[in-house]
Amino acid sequence: MKTIGLFIFIIAMYLLGVICLLFPRRIQSLVLKQASWGITGKATFLKVFIQSDSYLISVKAVGIGSLVLASFLLFVVIKTIIES
Repeated sequence: MKTIGLFIFIIAMYLLGVICLLFPRRIQSLVLKQASWGITGKATFLKVFIQSDSYLISVKAVGIGSLVLASFLLFVVIKTIIES
């Protein structure tokens, strides 16, 4: 049962990584829209950061990190299944 939950987590990490790497501009526009709401709408420094190229680099870094983590977890799960 733990393995099924871990596989679901691995798939979620892969999806997060792929979405972050393929659609960083779309993520940027969605986050910018969300940052305009409520209390965060008054934080201009947040909007400036989200609109910058540094934010896109951060989104891509999250994507790469997600893919690396998912690949490592998949390797560990497969190795554990083979050894048992």
